[in-house]
Amino acid sequence: MNAFPFVLRAKLRWFVRRSLLLYAVASVGIAMGVEVLAGDGLVLEAVLDRWLQVYVIVFVAALLTHVVMAKVQSARLVPRQVSFREDEIVVTRAGTTERLGWDWILAAGESRRLFVFRVRNPSVLELFLAKDALTDEEADCLRGWLRRDLELLALDG
Repeated sequence: MNAFPFVLRAKLRWFVRRSLLLYAVASVGIAMGVEVLAGDGLVLEAVLDRWLQVYVIVFVAALLTHVVMAKVQSARLVPRQVSFREDEIVVTRAGTTERLGWDWILAAGESRRLFVFRVRNPSVLELFLAKDALTDEEADCLRGWLRRDLELLALDG
């Protein structure tokens, strides 16, 4: 199993959800600083032009950093095996087994091809379950448990 696409997807979802606005605000500050240091004062058109340039550079640099880090993390990844049962979730990793309740999952979503789970500990962990790995009965059963214990969110794609 190649974990890179899943690690990259989780990193990009985190980036879009948490960091996109932060990079935009930081880019405005950098653009304003550059224009003031250039000695022209704060001319709105110049700041907006500079902001767009800075934002694109910062966005591309952050995106490339996420891709490189996803590659590094996927190479070091210790796989988890997650089993869903009606009353618990069993997680096995590196020979240790944890039995967790459904409250371990913070949010769940379903797209055309995946079930996506955000979990409590570690809080940045997202689990992806490909629908083609499940039978229709298993997918329906999982949906029923999620609707019972969580609010199942619809995802795009």
